[in-house]
Amino acid sequence: MDWGNIIILVIAGIAGLIAGWVIGIIFKAALFFAGKGVQRLVSIVALVIGVGAAVWYLPEYIEPHASPIIAEMLPPPSATGSAPVFAEKKPVDNAAVAAAIEVALQDLQDPFFEAVLEREPSRAEAVKGRMIGAYNRGGQGALLSELQKAAQDAIKTSFPYYMARGQEQDLLTAVGFIKQVIEVMSVNDPQTCHLWLYGSVAGQSFDFDKYIMAIGQDRHIQLQSHLAAVVRDASEILPQYDEQLAEQRLAEISDRLLEQMGVEKVGLITSGQMPEGEADAQLACDATAGFFQQILEDDLAVDLLRHRYLTSGG
Repeated sequence: MDWGNIIILVIAGIAGLIAGWVIGIIFKAALFFAGKGVQRLVSIVALVIGVGAAVWYLPEYIEPHASPIIAEMLPPPSATGSAPVFAEKKPVDNAAVAAAIEVALQDLQDPFFEAVLEREPSRAEAVKGRMIGAYNRGGQGALLSELQKAAQDAIKTSFPYYMARGQEQDLLTAVGFIKQVIEVMSVNDPQTCHLWLYGSVAGQSFDFDKYIMAIGQDRHIQLQSHLAAVVRDASEILPQYDEQLAEQRLAEISDRLLEQMGVEKVGLITSGQMPEGEADAQLACDATAGFFQQILEDDLAVDLLRHRYLTSGG
């Protein structure tokens, strides 16, 4: 573990210590009649939980903001692996970093992510900070790795936001292509298809290389380009639609989907149940493609899609 990570953990630990101390005071007041022994125990438990939770959850949020500063303050470790020798701080070569970022974006080949950065200057600035820190720590390879993580973060948050606010034709085109990608993956690699769709529910990530092998690089870029079009033209305000009617229509389609899956297999698309084999994975993928097909065939397809992405987040 390098000094940068240690400093970030210390910052997180201090934040957790403060939070645990405050929570302990609150619980001590609530347990006034329980006796000093119980109050002391509650205070200790609150401190331990506060520090533990902070060290576990906070570093990924602290790191993007702290890494650039830490990277400038700390020198690289010595070649022998001994303790770092603090030397005169060298200025960051902005031109080299900018060139490295440009190369990384070209290697990533993700028009959707680039469109998100264009629409969200604050995210773009935070991502730039993360990449500078990564580049200073590990060069071009570390920068590309950090960029891939940032792109996955954007999928989780920005994708449903813009899909709910996309222009009608952009939205229909993008979802139609998503359905095609699912159908192709269902045939070529059902397991990767299932992980792509539902792996996050089970706490598992899909293998990006297998995903590319299953659908092809060209189809992947086409998909990301359709999503980028949604992002670039999306409205700032959620368009109005009949939410109650959309909810009703989606429920009817979902009921048909669940009936198709059957009671024993419905968890494959609802609760993180993992496939027992390729047949299970293909069942879930085909049902999901069918779900999108039924939405697209509905006369209120755009409203249904807006409501789905607004309420489900993905």
